[in-house]
Amino acid sequence: MMQPYKSLPIALSLALAVSCVGTTPTSDVPPPDLSLITVFYPMELNVHARGSANAIPLGPDGARPNCLYVAAHPSNRSGSNVNINSDGSFAFSVPASSADVLELAAFFVDRGESCEDSPNRFDRGTPVYLEVPTPPSRLYSPEFTCCYASAGDPRGGICVRPQTDEGSVCEDTAGKCFSPGGGQACGPPDAALFMLPDYICQTRADCAHFAFQTIDLSDSLFSLSRPRADGLIKVIGFGPGEISVPAGGPTGLPPKTLVRVENRTQPSINRPAFPVRRFIVTDDSGHFELEIPGRGDDEFVIRVFGLDGSRSPEQAVYVPDAEFEHGEITGIYPYRTLYPGAPPAGAEAGKVAIRIALFGSDGRGLCPDSETSDSEPGPSLCFSANTPKDGFKGGLDFKAITELSTTIGNVADETRVLIPSTPSLPDLPYVKFVDGDISAPAQTVVLIVDNSSEAIEKDPGAFRFRAAETLINSLRSRDRMSIWVVEKEDGSDACGIRGGQRVVPKGMRCLIPPTGSKLELNTALNSAEFPPGGSELPGGAPKPLEAVYEAVLDLNARNITNGKVFLISLENQPGTESEIISTFEKILTIAEPDPELNRVGYPVIVLTSGERDPNNEGWRYMQDTAAFTFGEIQHVREARTMLEVAGRMIGSIAGAFVLLYDLELPIEIAADEGKIADLTVRGSILIDGISKPLAPFDAQLPFGDRPN
Repeated sequence: MMQPYKSLPIALSLALAVSCVGTTPTSDVPPPDLSLITVFYPMELNVHARGSANAIPLGPDGARPNCLYVAAHPSNRSGSNVNINSDGSFAFSVPASSADVLELAAFFVDRGESCEDSPNRFDRGTPVYLEVPTPPSRLYSPEFTCCYASAGDPRGGICVRPQTDEGSVCEDTAGKCFSPGGGQACGPPDAALFMLPDYICQTRADCAHFAFQTIDLSDSLFSLSRPRADGLIKVIGFGPGEISVPAGGPTGLPPKTLVRVENRTQPSINRPAFPVRRFIVTDDSGHFELEIPGRGDDEFVIRVFGLDGSRSPEQAVYVPDAEFEHGEITGIYPYRTLYPGAPPAGAEAGKVAIRIALFGSDGRGLCPDSETSDSEPGPSLCFSANTPKDGFKGGLDFKAITELSTTIGNVADETRVLIPSTPSLPDLPYVKFVDGDISAPAQTVVLIVDNSSEAIEKDPGAFRFRAAETLINSLRSRDRMSIWVVEKEDGSDACGIRGGQRVVPKGMRCLIPPTGSKLELNTALNSAEFPPGGSELPGGAPKPLEAVYEAVLDLNARNITNGKVFLISLENQPGTESEIISTFEKILTIAEPDPELNRVGYPVIVLTSGERDPNNEGWRYMQDTAAFTFGEIQHVREARTMLEVAGRMIGSIAGAFVLLYDLELPIEIAADEGKIADLTVRGSILIDGISKPLAPFDAQLPFGDRPN
């Protein structure tokens, strides 16, 4: 059991002699009250402080200053201004170190002015000075673990340091400590320690007091809002008595403690994490409120620190989903051969895969709660923070689709209801899937199509254009796409690129600027495949890497934060190795994600065709471009295969849930010589008690002859 947190006396900061020289002139505005100000030791290069109510006294005329000047000497002599609340309280975080002295002075600004816009005020009040505390040594105390002499030892375990005398690091694994290197038990523990109650433990949490982890937390002490449209989450922490809490747990956050809130986001296998941290000091009642960027289902890890060096263990809390706003059908594809009429006895029904994308009020995708049961079989498809008792299971269930039907245009607009497919072993163990990142926000994609002379020669059937159409038609309604082609024309002004400030090198042309209209995108693509004038083909030299560089430059110049580049190429990058490396490195300075620089980057996705030469530097650096930008690369030997592979890559463009349905085509469609069914799929969906129609989708699907 954790020991109760004990608050320290109020005099926690040292007021320096008035002989300290600051930057504030004398004034009749009263100085801040030192006895009501709590300043913490530096944490991650910043000092965090809070002034209680009336820390800024009323002035001689009964008015209270509304701004506070804060400067750290000598580190940050220029200082900054923060707002003062109506009750005279305030909070701030400034860059400073333990060797610094803080200068605080209050001042007034007129209505309509902001504190931040008043950097050099000479009417500030009388200043006070505070020394930044040094971090207590116990803050760096190592954590202990609970080590059992043998599995299931009725005496329990003993709290031991993570570092043993032999130098092996112990881990608490299945109730027993092991050395990861040799797989041997760390111990046995000293039997004499079983005589000391403080050392006896059942779990690692029982050893927390040895590391001065004496501040107890639980997730019930925090409230997280749904994500807002601006991408911010409001986090509230409650002090003792503010809310009802489970019996036996902590009653609230201690007053005047430093709270660290870290959003660890949702790192995936192929994308780095960009954690975000915020700090704040709790008020006199243990309460705090702050805002931090986040999205639904993000993991927030909260830790609390005391001025005496005590701390809490880390506590995980999860962001609820944004409010469901929009759903749409983004694709329908044959999964098992479709044919006219009902299946004969013993034959399998035709099946289609329906892609469905969901959006929340924050502009991102959603992972709804899932209820896996006999009536709703299948695996968990995504992480849902709302279902911790069920293992955080999330996904789109069949029962959430309250209606789904298709109109068959080439048979007198006949409508057929789609029936959820049933799993069957061994051929069809699952009937619902997820393809790509279903939680991704709206994005801008630059699609590059190789239309060079070599591409035209190697792909006379223009399968690269059919592959591009597949990608265009998979976009969600909120996504945007621009199309570039590699050919002999110079398209420096076609998209109004950066106001004409930069000339695009000859051999690349932007067909259309970012748009969400699939009709406009397909029309623009068609103009490149069939240029005006008819017989004269565009031609030109292949420049795939240069085209990628121009694309990421364009995304960066447009300040796109969620962007991708998709390259369809039939030829390797020409040029010397030094020229290719130069282009490759220029791409990475923009497209490679870097958490330290807070650069999210732009994934480069590549679909290539033709003979692959492993000795060709252009091919190797194309692979590296996809790898370093956390993109993807697929290669096919024959151009006609590009269409099929593009269909498997659409998840890289726009993630979606995929549900399988049985579809019986009307028998009359058998007379269609082209064996193509013109379909329009419509439906409705129920999420969080909100029912909305799904945006429809038009498609042309091939069908076969009815089995005998």
